[in-house]
Amino acid sequence: MPKRDVVSWNTMVIGHGLVFTNMMVLGTRRNQFAFISSLCACASLASVKLGKHIDGYLIRKKFRPNTIVVSSLIDMHSKCGSCEAGFFYLMGNKQGVVLWNPMIYALAQHDHGEEAIQMFDDMMGNGLRPDKITLVVILNACCHAGLVEEGLRLLESIIGGNFFSRSGTLCSLD
Repeated sequence: MPKRDVVSWNTMVIGHGLVFTNMMVLGTRRNQFAFISSLCACASLASVKLGKHIDGYLIRKKFRPNTIVVSSLIDMHSKCGSCEAGFFYLMGNKQGVVLWNPMIYALAQHDHGEEAIQMFDDMMGNGLRPDKITLVVILNACCHAGLVEEGLRLLESIIGGNFFSRSGTLCSLD
């Protein structure tokens, strides 16, 4: 590679997450895109070891990731099968539903329906309003966990809270 800068390394990282380690060894500057690309590669390869290595690096360096990097971390942990509710609460400041939705979804996909519901309740307790994706995700969590009554309660709570109209939510039910 004739020019070893952040752009050329990011291009390589997209193809394979292990290149990230080489960037670290050579002291190449890493930006948000390098982390996103590396974490996406780890998720695609189900490379939990490398993904946790990157996660640890972010923590050690006190790197302040943007929302997309945090979302990539959530995706990587979920696809590598390492998602527990406790982990997600350590993810730091989650100001919008854009980060709560994938956490709730990941818990639902890994048969943690009750934890997904608890996370939804925590999201609401933090004053965040669910969006339509949140509604689908939480109903999906209830469906996967066999929590039909809880799903109906949550649906009524969301509709009763005037978050959405009844006609806009009916297509979400299965």
